Amino acid sequence: MALACPIAGLEFDPKTATLIDTDHDGRIRAPELIAAVQWAGGALRNPDTLIQGGDSLSLDAINDVTGHGKQILASARRILAHLGQPLARR
Repeated sequence: MALACPIAGLEFDPKTATLIDTDHDGRIRAPELIAAVQWAGGALRNPDTLIQGGDSLSLDAINDVTGHGKQILASARRILAHLGQPLARR
């Protein structure tokens, strides 16, 4: 049984691994992974969206019922408006 994995050499983006490694020790431990999944799952209307992969996310996929989901959606809308695309990816 593995108790941790390194943040390098994984099959997903190393930037993502660095974000999951909240204590910055270069390893992802079970509590860090569980917290990341809970956070991301709560930010989405359907957590299965995480499994689908891809490099974009529809605004409709963001869960606007949770506090952090509302913040993410508001931030995404501000960024899109700043880019001149206020109606993009609804």
